[in-house]
Amino acid sequence: WQDLVVGAPYYFERKQEVGGAVYVYMNEVGGFQLHPSLVLTGPSYSGFGFALASIGDVNQ
Repeated sequence: WQDLVVGAPYYFERKQEVGGAVYVYMNEVGGFQLHPSLVLTGPSYSGFGFALASIGDVNQ
């Protein structure tokens, strides 16, 4: 695979009022880094990233 997108709808941070996250890992030089290339977050209690939780392989 080339890139990996991970939805984490139950992720939260109290201090930042964040509810849900999407982590994007870019495949660089044939492998992934330990930390995501991009982290997207949504507002509190939004369940942001839930749609990605069961999307499966989008290349198929």
